[in-house]
Amino acid sequence: MYYSLAWIVITFLCLALAAYYDWKQRWIPDKIWLIQILSSLIVLAFWYIQSPPFFDIVLVLINIVLGFMISILILFTGAMAGGDLKAFFSVSVSYPLLAQLWPVLLPLPDTFPSLFSILLNFFFLYIILALGFFAFNFSRMLKGEHLFDGISGSLSQQLKLMFEGVVVDTENIESRQFYNPGEILEDHKWKLYTPDFNGMMTDEEFEEMERKEREEMIKSIRQSGKSRIWIRPQIPGLIFIFLSFSMTISVGTILGSIFTLITS
Repeated sequence: MYYSLAWIVITFLCLALAAYYDWKQRWIPDKIWLIQILSSLIVLAFWYIQSPPFFDIVLVLINIVLGFMISILILFTGAMAGGDLKAFFSVSVSYPLLAQLWPVLLPLPDTFPSLFSILLNFFFLYIILALGFFAFNFSRMLKGEHLFDGISGSLSQQLKLMFEGVVVDTENIESRQFYNPGEILEDHKWKLYTPDFNGMMTDEEFEEMERKEREEMIKSIRQSGKSRIWIRPQIPGLIFIFLSFSMTISVGTILGSIFTLITS
């Protein structure tokens, strides 16, 4: 019990601090991950001395390997920023076994790797966000707004953007933060745009790439006089990881419980 509480406290505090840095400045000091991993390894060493069940030891190893594999996947695909990569691996070490603060509403069996529970909540939050974007954009179209007028792009690109972005006025576009362009100006024509993220990017490189894309978009807006534009809001990934962990230790796993209800 004491070991589980220690893992929860360490992970919660480090993720909360990392989420704060990600929100305020879009990069996370590496010392947060070092503190999270080293302090958790100390707790893990004391836990191992107590001769835990062999199956629990296997689960811990599976969890850490899973965190490593996810980090490698993020690294080489560029799917997320470097801070998110480090967060998933650090959590796999600092939260090695499924532990929760009290009997929860939507638990997973304790035979699952703990990181799996966090990942399910992570995807659940992204699905809710995407559905929220789509519902908002679809409601605007039902009201008669022509969201894609004057923009070239395929139907699949339009549908994808409905789940990822919103149309905003360009009057105060310079004051906006945390977004990627949904359109670019090419050959004097506005086209739908999907960012091309390269793998193995640091937080600083990721932020620099986003900054240049925003500056180029703003320059094109001012040159063309465009009054509205599609953007993709970019909520910092550490916010989602922190919320996913908080859900796991408080209310359990939403998608896991839905799957259990469907298959039972």
